[in-house]
Amino acid sequence: MRWTPVARTLTAAACLLSTLAPAWAQAPVVPEGAFGESVAVDLMTVEVLAVDAKGNVVRDLGRGDFRLFDSGKLVELTHFEQPRGGASGEAAGAGDTAAADGMPAEPPGHVVVVVDNLHMGVVNRSALFSELYRALEAALRPADRVMVVDYDGAVRVALPFTDSRRDLIAALEQQRDGEARYLNAALERNRGLEQLQRVAEVERMGGAGCMSIGPMAWDIANQRHSEVLQTIGALRQLVGTLAGVPGRKTLIHVSDGVPMTPGAVEVQYAIDMCDGTAVREGDPNAKDVTTSEGMQNVYWDPESSRLDIMSLDTSNDWYLLAAQATAHRVAFYPLQSSGLTGFAHAIGGQVRTTAHVETLIRRDPQDTLLLLASETGGTAVTNTNELGSALAGALSAARDSYVLGFTPAPGSENRRHALRVEISRPGVELRYPRSYYRKSAHGQMVDAVSSSLLHGVEANSMGVQIGLAEPREGGGGDRLRVTLPFERATLLPAGDGSQGLLTVFVAFRPHEGATSEVRQKTIPLRLPLGASAAQSFVHEIGLGLGPGRHQIAVGVYDEIGGTLSYLRREVVIDGQAHPAQPRG
Repeated sequence: MRWTPVARTLTAAACLLSTLAPAWAQAPVVPEGAFGESVAVDLMTVEVLAVDAKGNVVRDLGRGDFRLFDSGKLVELTHFEQPRGGASGEAAGAGDTAAADGMPAEPPGHVVVVVDNLHMGVVNRSALFSELYRALEAALRPADRVMVVDYDGAVRVALPFTDSRRDLIAALEQQRDGEARYLNAALERNRGLEQLQRVAEVERMGGAGCMSIGPMAWDIANQRHSEVLQTIGALRQLVGTLAGVPGRKTLIHVSDGVPMTPGAVEVQYAIDMCDGTAVREGDPNAKDVTTSEGMQNVYWDPESSRLDIMSLDTSNDWYLLAAQATAHRVAFYPLQSSGLTGFAHAIGGQVRTTAHVETLIRRDPQDTLLLLASETGGTAVTNTNELGSALAGALSAARDSYVLGFTPAPGSENRRHALRVEISRPGVELRYPRSYYRKSAHGQMVDAVSSSLLHGVEANSMGVQIGLAEPREGGGGDRLRVTLPFERATLLPAGDGSQGLLTVFVAFRPHEGATSEVRQKTIPLRLPLGASAAQSFVHEIGLGLGPGRHQIAVGVYDEIGGTLSYLRREVVIDGQAHPAQPRG
């Protein structure tokens, strides 16, 4: 049976994982429980922050005070946790975790800082990142772990998860010192309106009407639209790799904002310059081609573009990203650097625009940040310099939130679900994610294997073992052996024995080189009548890696029992057989 890539969108994940050499030195992070908190087939958790009219956290609510609706249907709460920061309002029952003395130590928080240089203009990076570090330093607890991601069309992990504040300072200083690297690109990305204005000037002087400005605007718009879809895809892959990281994750996205309708500014500018709007607002370069006289030299109709502009809308893609983030307990806290006084300064060149275009320039990028925050239960930091209080609130929300868990209905995979939470106590306001996207078990396994390869998270209730197989005659030692005790798999009677079904997932990264896609193969199990279940199922996978050190992540899904396991190992291939060596 052929090994096949799980999905073409995993190419972005491969790019993401290909630059993560520092992460390989970390010991595996093993979440509590059989499979961990975030990747679970039969449990969906929703984090709910409750505050009173004065904004104070309410910590004495019980399970019975909440009503949770999944796509409009009331669901039973099968899991309930109260905030760790206060006393319990009711005795903990089955599946409840009450905040009380003697409870296990609070796990570390996880913060991901994504610096979106693709959507960041010319900013005072020194002020921005110095203030960001001060805010993080004030908000983080000693054990909290931070990861820094640099995005400029490709994702690079500048700092894997660490509790080292020295390493965090170094990573943010590296971002701060990168202004020259991004200056020209930022200027170029913001020259679209300047280019269109020059075309309008030339066409006015040549009497050519609006022959070129419309098509040029659409060329720019299509490029902007493609960039934003690429950004959404990269964020979705990054969120997926956080699946196995335990607990709530706070994702701080630093940018000037990302347009909800990318390219709409340029297209709307062209429309207004040609349909009389800019003429009425006094722009000397504008035309009104909607009259019979104005249409003499026109081959582009602004009225049709007014209808087509909605094809640039990406709101559904952002809603899907937010829903997938919720499923992995990731809350977005977007930070709009251009809205912080003193952090951003004007780009050279002035373009006269209509009131409509000015509104799009100001609101469209901010709408995306507000959507991500509200849909995932986070907060957008815009038009304020109070980063410290904003980030402190972001990190404390993980400790002050209730966790409501329920079992999604069968057949609800691979679609977005609306969430609604009601509270019985008057005067209490709730903040919670508004939707989630429940992936299939195979989709969850892809995220788990990517998470294992990137962050070293492991959960192995099935007792899976991986290592290099003995070299075959005439071949190299690059075959991976996967071993699983039959007694850990679900087997059903079949003829003169019993049988089961496993799907194995694998991804790998050479010490120097690109990461593979996550590949999968479904394998039947067969145990003859009378054979001992203590025996092990063994399967070998040809990797074709070649000599050197390699990180390999493997996931195994029991198709009948629904059990999942995933783990990561390092192997060394030099033409001889070597056992796989776990790190840490």
